[in-house]
Amino acid sequence: MLDKAKSEGVRFDNGDNIWIGARRRAACSTREGIGAEEGGFNPDPNHPCSRLQAFEWVNGVAQNPPDIEDRWIAEVEPLFYDNAENCVELLKGVRNWEFWPKDVVGDKKLNDLYCGRHLYYFCGKEAPIVKTDK
Repeated sequence: MLDKAKSEGVRFDNGDNIWIGARRRAACSTREGIGAEEGGFNPDPNHPCSRLQAFEWVNGVAQNPPDIEDRWIAEVEPLFYDNAENCVELLKGVRNWEFWPKDVVGDKKLNDLYCGRHLYYFCGKEAPIVKTDK
């Protein structure tokens, strides 16, 4: 999809990222809800604000939580920096941020960020599973 858009003249450079339509659950948007003094998720995998469950798709596009547990750019992500990173972006290119390994390749990796940033985005809905007789 991105390659097609680029072939049609849409500018998308290494510094451009894409909002994927996942947002931090309301219950996980405070330190109390997360249940941890730092970081953007609770390290207990059974906690409702664990790395796997802290985010949900917006506008009901899918019933299941985003499968993003192993797709974050660094082990510290989602970081919930300044207690305000409630959205998720898909990265592209080499990144150098204070909390990440130096010169880490961000291609197809995720980061949480402030929701007020202006980014490209994807639209879509989860497809239902249909059984056939074949």
